[in-house]
Amino acid sequence: MNNNVPVRWHRLRVLAAILIAGITIGIVAFCVKHAIAALSRLITTTFNPDSSNWILLFSGIASITVSGLIVRKVVKMPLEHSTTRIKSDLKSGHTPLPWRLTIAPVAVNAITLGLGGSAGAEGPIAYSGGAIASRVAALLRLPEKQLIIFLACGAGAGIAAIFKAPLGGFFFTIEVLRFPLAPAATIILALICLTAGLTAYAAGNFASDIPFRDCEPLSAEWYPAIFLLGIICGLYSLYYYKTGKITESRLSTIRRPLSRNLLAGTLLGFCLLLFPSLYGEGYGVLGKVLNGDMTAIGCGSFLHETGGTPLIAATITGILLIKPFAPYATNSGGGVAGEFAPTIFAGGLVGALFVICVSSLPGCSNMPAGDFIVISMAAVMAGAIKAPLMAIFIVAEATLSPALLLPLSIAGGTSYLIANFKKFSKTKC
Repeated sequence: MNNNVPVRWHRLRVLAAILIAGITIGIVAFCVKHAIAALSRLITTTFNPDSSNWILLFSGIASITVSGLIVRKVVKMPLEHSTTRIKSDLKSGHTPLPWRLTIAPVAVNAITLGLGGSAGAEGPIAYSGGAIASRVAALLRLPEKQLIIFLACGAGAGIAAIFKAPLGGFFFTIEVLRFPLAPAATIILALICLTAGLTAYAAGNFASDIPFRDCEPLSAEWYPAIFLLGIICGLYSLYYYKTGKITESRLSTIRRPLSRNLLAGTLLGFCLLLFPSLYGEGYGVLGKVLNGDMTAIGCGSFLHETGGTPLIAATITGILLIKPFAPYATNSGGGVAGEFAPTIFAGGLVGALFVICVSSLPGCSNMPAGDFIVISMAAVMAGAIKAPLMAIFIVAEATLSPALLLPLSIAGGTSYLIANFKKFSKTKC
């Protein structure tokens, strides 16, 4: 009996670490969401929806320049491309992460996105989540091997909390971080993602960030269109990824950090000036489009007053063409942000453009527009991020659309295969 006491205490410490870390990460995710929203409102209250807003040019420059200065002068640790840094920490066994990483990534991320950075909050919250979980595990004196597990699981919990998607966070750790999980580690990951996701969901008054009111199962007649949409999303994912990597490569050649900040900020500012809907994560605009308000896409742009379906389609096309520049300029120019949310936003617009084109065809006027927009959100994310399971479950959970899991899987899988065709064509069975 006495031999079992240390084992029981160890299990209690593990459970305590899961609960403390999961709840803390959920609360941090909720707070950073509200900080981003508050700062965004402060900047955008004077916007004129009927004309261009030149302040957006300076907002874009400030977003990246201020963030870069804070990282270099205050944090004094690199924070950009957080997911890559988590992978490096896992590979090197560098745990627990420094205390400053529990708050610095999300704090600077709030400044980056609040001032206009066109990206997401998922990378920084994953980094902070890993730091929080590894620190909690260290405080409870868990073995060093379990600190690595909590680092990986805490990162997944960050994704679960920011998207309110426990399964999405679970598959982030498996697909993106590629962290090998033993049975015990799998249980820890599942529990901490569930705790963090539900905490953020409860703190947000059980509301979705991308509300979708009219989700219904799709009938079989629409499945050929779903497959076609998957192909289109795969091709766009290729464009998005290649264009973004070229932008990242060009910015990396600029050695002086301040010069890189200013150039990337200017590029971001012009993108925002042309299409203000690129501001921040874009969930507000995406939610309106998802529920039938297509005019929200062009609000504040030079095409806003012209209106009409052809001009809305032209606006969407313009946004899709320049969208990859904005998040890669934000992330590679000195801002601290994530790469997942921009692919969800771009995917939603691909779906909106698809709906506009197809619904004009004979017999397609009753097309369920919202369903196809949700499906394309997951499909572009799956192809551009190269993580189909994570994309499918994040979108299904974030939009509260479990009824669309089958079409999400079809389009997401098709897009992933198209975007990674070269990779699969070289694979030997």
